[in-house]
Amino acid sequence: MDVDKMLITIKILTLVIMLLVAYEDIKKKEISMKAIIVCGLLALLSTGIRFYMGEGLPDSFLSLLPGAIMLIIGRITREEVGYGDGLILMAVGPVFGLEHVILGCFAGLFVTNILSIFILVCRKGNRKTQIAFVPFLTLGMGVMMFA
Repeated sequence: MDVDKMLITIKILTLVIMLLVAYEDIKKKEISMKAIIVCGLLALLSTGIRFYMGEGLPDSFLSLLPGAIMLIIGRITREEVGYGDGLILMAVGPVFGLEHVILGCFAGLFVTNILSIFILVCRKGNRKTQIAFVPFLTLGMGVMMFA
């Protein structure tokens, strides 16, 4: 199997895991640490393959920043933004790369905002209503992968 096919396979596996995590996030409002660890291992594998191909490690480390920022926001807001969201974003960062992670995250946030406005306008919730973010992040990452 050539290297490009391996990286695509890792991305697809990561998206499948994210779909499972998204379902769990919707149903239980929590994210499994096992899923985060598996995504992290896939990220390490992806980073190793890219390093073997001659790509620098700084790209992989920079792709951790969006997740780290989300963890900081979670800390500042007393976990109104969940730590699991930040951890899953950090775990998938090296798999998809910094540019795709940022664009996928923004796409997910955009759709989340549309849903939030809909919930408020229809009076189905208030500004404290919790919305699972991983489903929208998964959607954004899927769009970015195939864009």
